[in-house]
Amino acid sequence: MQKTASYINSLGFNKILCLGVGIPKLWFNKILADDVTGIDKYDKSLYPRLWSSPTKGIKKTTKKSDFDAVIINDSKHYKDLEKLFKLAEIKVKEGGKILFTHSIPDNLSLVSDKYNPYQNWCGNVYEFILNIKAKGGYKIESFEFDNGLTILQKDDTIESVDLTVEPFEDWYFNRKSLMNIK
Repeated sequence: MQKTASYINSLGFNKILCLGVGIPKLWFNKILADDVTGIDKYDKSLYPRLWSSPTKGIKKTTKKSDFDAVIINDSKHYKDLEKLFKLAEIKVKEGGKILFTHSIPDNLSLVSDKYNPYQNWCGNVYEFILNIKAKGGYKIESFEFDNGLTILQKDDTIESVDLTVEPFEDWYFNRKSLMNIK
């Protein structure tokens, strides 16, 4: 996640909100901005992954809004992504960006809706982003380093597109155009 943190820092955000479950402290502490806040909704009974744990120093809630960027990290199941994205849309300021980590799985073993305590993520992030792309209204750009970083920025001029989420092999072959990889 070093390249991801470095790239986020290069964008020069002043106020960042990091949303997730069991946000890795070592990664969170690499994010540089005047104001970095996190919401960690870790619950061992809901997220029993062996590598995940609550993050010390991250708040459970925040009433602040108008963040330059909101980073959605960890818990990559579709139901969690829907909730986190709705919260991100409320918290990000006009012209701000919503960032998804782990958005580009590089092999089929990472794409599963079945619980596995060792999995890094279930592969729903790219599907979630493609569904946003299909609806339109967001400029999307992705990067393949550190298992993928995708940045969304509200843009009402972006129209909906007709696309369906393909099986992993087909998606992976077409990922550069589908995810707008830089």
